[in-house]
Amino acid sequence: MRKVFAVIMSAILCVSMCSCAGSTAGTKEQTQENTTASSTSLPFQDSNTPDSRRNLRTGDIPDNTVAVIFTPTQPRIGNMYIPENQDDWKKAISVATGHLKDKKYDVYPWADMKPIYFQWTHDGITDTWTLGNDGSFLGEHQTGSGDDLFKNNYIAPEDAAELAKLMNQAYEHLEINPVEPGQINDISKAELIVKDKSYVIEDPDSVRKLEEVLKSGKRQTGTGCSFEVLRLYRKDGSKIDIAIATDGCAVWHSDGIYYKYGENGKAEEIFKLFGIDLPVIVPTD
Repeated sequence: MRKVFAVIMSAILCVSMCSCAGSTAGTKEQTQENTTASSTSLPFQDSNTPDSRRNLRTGDIPDNTVAVIFTPTQPRIGNMYIPENQDDWKKAISVATGHLKDKKYDVYPWADMKPIYFQWTHDGITDTWTLGNDGSFLGEHQTGSGDDLFKNNYIAPEDAAELAKLMNQAYEHLEINPVEPGQINDISKAELIVKDKSYVIEDPDSVRKLEEVLKSGKRQTGTGCSFEVLRLYRKDGSKIDIAIATDGCAVWHSDGIYYKYGENGKAEEIFKLFGIDLPVIVPTD
């Protein structure tokens, strides 16, 4: 169970570090220093250090520590939040996992789950759980006993009220606010931001095509693809940031909610609007 669920969660809530190189024919290629859409207008984008304001970090979870994990749209700001009130979390987890149930699914209901989960390894047990929109939890309470899939994988809302409260507080703290396809409209300019470069399209036909493709996205589970930030400028002056796969997957996500906008060939078509050939490869410094 642990292996299966961990693989699923890592795919759904995958944080990708990637880098970019490619042709720039037909686009404006700019450095962050020389573009009006500079890093100062992109609150947490392209920082190589975690976002300290939200207490984000990267790396392994410390021993006997509850960590909340999510996939931010900005790919390099950290994906792990360690709440300060650890005792409250551990107590709530212990209470909730005292009411484990078995629940079988033909397909896991990820569309009904929030795009965060927590993990806590303690006393030979690993708890990995994600919160449902109804207050239930789906995950695992792994004891190392070789539990079968779908065993002890569900906690009902009435048995996890305090834990759900803590998870919702973490959700608010992390300022998770996913963009939905229907919000992608009235776009006047698009900027693909890759490390220290941006690739801009403003041609109305290209922008309209990009908008139509992105807003056609259908919800799907996660992916192990690499992502970079795509900033969309609306005609009213507002901006939308999403993360778009740069290795050929026709997928974009916003704070860990994933959308597929076509078959993989569609991704190549979209990136050619920016004058970029796939896959995009970014040096890791």
